This record gives sequence, C-alpha cells and structure tokens, in this order.
Amino acid sequence: MGYILQIHEMESENNKENTPPPVALQPLLQKYADIFEESQKLPPKRPCDHRIVLQEGAKPPNLRPYRVPHYQKAAMEEIIKQLIKKGEIQESFSPFSSPAIMIKKKDGGWRLYMDYRELNAIIIKNKFPMPIIEGLLDELYGAKVFYKLDLRSGYHQIRMSTTDIPKTAFRTHMGHYEYTVVPFGVSGAPGTSQGFMNKVCEEINEPEEKKCILVFFDDMLIFSKSLKEHIGHLERTFATLRKHEVSVKMSKCTFAKNQVHYLGHVISEQGVSTDPGKIKDVLDWLEPDNATKLRGFLGLTGYYRRFVKDYGKNCRPLHDMLRKDSFQWESAQKQAFHTLKQAMTTCPILAVRDFSVPFTIEADACATGIGAVIMQKGKPLAYLSQSLGPKSAAQSIYEKEAMDILEALKKWRHYVWGNKLIIKTDQQSLKYMTTQRLTEGVQHKLLLKLLEYDYTIEYKKGKENLVADALSRKDVLKAMQCNTATMVVPQWTEDVARSYLGD
Repeated sequence: MGYILQIHEMESENNKENTPPPVALQPLLQKYADIFEESQKLPPKRPCDHRIVLQEGAKPPNLRPYRVPHYQKAAMEEIIKQLIKKGEIQESFSPFSSPAIMIKKKDGGWRLYMDYRELNAIIIKNKFPMPIIEGLLDELYGAKVFYKLDLRSGYHQIRMSTTDIPKTAFRTHMGHYEYTVVPFGVSGAPGTSQGFMNKVCEEINEPEEKKCILVFFDDMLIFSKSLKEHIGHLERTFATLRKHEVSVKMSKCTFAKNQVHYLGHVISEQGVSTDPGKIKDVLDWLEPDNATKLRGFLGLTGYYRRFVKDYGKNCRPLHDMLRKDSFQWESAQKQAFHTLKQAMTTCPILAVRDFSVPFTIEADACATGIGAVIMQKGKPLAYLSQSLGPKSAAQSIYEKEAMDILEALKKWRHYVWGNKLIIKTDQQSLKYMTTQRLTEGVQHKLLLKLLEYDYTIEYKKGKENLVADALSRKDVLKAMQCNTATMVVPQWTEDVARSYLGD
C-alpha cells in the first residue's frame, strides 16, 4: 500500500542566483537566442546515439501498466501528447513493455518516468567513467566570474539508436509507445549523456590552456578571470552548443556571478565551500530511528568529508550501527549525531590548487592514527585522516610517520606529481632519511615513492604542526563513498528510484 507526503520547497540560495543577466551580456544572449528556445524537432543523429545491448538469451520484459491515480491522468495525457507532437515517442508494436510512472517535480509539475527495472536487469552495463567532482573543482584556480548553464531535458537531446528504439517501449492507459530519444531511467543513459557533453566541452576547451568550462551530466559551469574574458568564453560556448544543436534552459541559468552554487558547493574567487542549503538539510535532519535513515544522513554529511577535520571521529559511533542488526540509538550515538551536525557548520573554505606554486604536506602520527593536510600558501586544499589497525598501531612512531607520508602521497598524487613538494614532519630523523641506512620495510617503500617527486623534507616541531597533529589523534574510518537520493512518491516507486542509483 502506498503513502503520500506533501512537500513544500523552500527558497534556496540557488533561487537567489537567478537574477537577470548583466547589460554587458545582452548582445551575446540576443545573438544566440535560439539555443535558449525549446526545440520543436528531434535532435540530429550522432555517433553517440544511445545503444541498449542485452545479455545473450535475455527475454523481452512485457509488464502490465500501473494504474494511474485520477489526479495524475490529465498531466500524463498532456505529457504524452507533447512527446508525440515533438516526435520523441511514437506508437509501438514492440514485444517489450515497461510500465510508466509520474514523479512530481520541484516546481509542482510532473515528469514521466519508466519503471525500467526489468529491462535494466538484462542490459549489459555501460562502464563509462563518471567525473570526480573534486577533480572538476580543481580546475577553477584564478576564476572570478562564473556562468552556470543547465541543459533542457538533457537526455532528450540525444537520439536512441534506431535498432534499439523498440526496447524502450512502455504502456499507459493511453496505449503502447516507444522512445526515439533517450528516456529517463534506462541503464547506461548517464554515461551516454556524459560522453556526448565531454566531446562538446573538449571542443570548447581547445586549446587546453584556454580551458573555461566544466560539465557534470547536464550541469555546465563557465569560469573566467574577468568579465571581458568571460564574454569571449561565452561566445565560444554558445557557438559550439549551436553547432551541436544543444539547447539550454534560460530559467535555470546563472549569469556572470562572482559566486555560484555548483554540484553542492559554493564556488568563488576565494575557493570552494559547502552549500548553506545542504548544511541546513543536515541541521534539519531528525534523529534517525532505523539504518536506512542513518545511511541517508551519513551520505549527506559524507559528501563534505574533506571539509571536516573531525569527520571520522564524529561519525564512527554512527557508522558502527550500519552493521547487520546493530542499530541501537543510545546516548553515544545521539551525542555523535549532534556533534557531527555542529561540525558541519564550521567547515572552512578550501583553496583551489595552483600548479605554479609549491605544495606543502604536513603529516603527523600518534599511537592510534595518522593525519595530514595539503596546503598552498598556508591555505588548506584538503584534509586526510585514518585510524590504524592493531598491527600498524604497534609500529614505532617513526614508522607511522613514514606510513602517514605514504598515505598522503597516494591520496594527493594528482596534485603533487610533477610539482615542487615540501613535506613537513615532527620526526626530525625523517629529514635525513636519504642519508641513513634503511632497515625498515616502510622506509624502503617511502624512499622509493619519494624518488618520483621533486621534494624536500622539513622538520617542524610538534607544537607548530597543530592541524596534522589534530587529524592524527582521531579514531577515524577510511573515507566512505555514499550517494543518496530522496524521492517523495508512492511507496512502491521508491524501489524504482533506488534501482536507478546503481546505474
């Protein structure tokens, strides 16, 4: 049996960004007005048209349509009429059939989804690599002006491969249809979309030293060092989008701002910080009464782990409860829950890496853990902390310090490889490691690893090494990677949404 919840969307900082574009951009926006209009024709055929490759011997799923609540019928009928009019769906005689569902959007409208779980189960998965958000944000050094673009119905701007159109077939009370464009919810669609937009952005970003745009699925960010440069970047971007017949939704654009919200972060000239809207979600989160709600909370807070020095220490009592049949909400868990909430309100602004200046890694180890921070010009880029198992904890402090540096180099290789590196440690003997006789295995590992780098090791008294020292003296877990999705719909459709997360 299903349930219905009423949700009221609150005004967020994102909404405040959507102000009219500055006068300096008006001529450019008028010149490329067509890319902001809703296309009334199908996108062109491209080499990246989406394929659906089935497992050998798989049988076509043929499922009955779900009963549509009366209050959703008119909206579903109107959506289907519009999709037919634009040619995005057509009548189907396919042996495939998946049921359709309606999902309420933030603006109060409706979106048509397909329950493709049965189909997705027999599809050979597309392993296209998704962008790492931290890596994207590393490109923003020196940027002062930002323009955020949102593609209009991103998947519907890519065609289905002609031979695979019948596999997208679905049924409603109106009939049997199939998609000519990529539908929401079909396996592999995110990879196809990201691959196409990567190609578009590669063209915009050529040559590499003039890189000015990031893309994560249908969210694009143009970044520049000045408004004059920004206008040139926009011209390149708009011309390329027009060439590839990609349209943008004007109402979701953010124009020439010195601060924007992007991928759950606030981006500015100062660096990258947490999104106040997401932090408010954390603060408003009620104490969980089951493991599912706890996972949601840890997924939301874990997204910002690199901003929080004491994240591992604070969340361990909570994370321990995720083991099978171990959910017990007691005073220790309650304290950890509220301590973690408080910690999320004091996250620093992390600087964006600058490859023209040296990197500094400060490392420190203690009896039970290791900790490090990577910095430039005294400003943190990211934090690292890790607890030690019994075997590692029994090693000497010298060995732990060497292990700490090894872990930091492994974590931040993409920053420091090929660049000047300063390693600061409170173990003075490590400074002279290259001239010592090496007797410990970890010494050999560290020395071999350091041969790859242009580095110097500096001794820093423990009392001066406060950040790394604090990080090491935590009982922490290794980084978690959690993605959460919240969808307020009838209960049975939660399973549909959850199945898409594994795509």
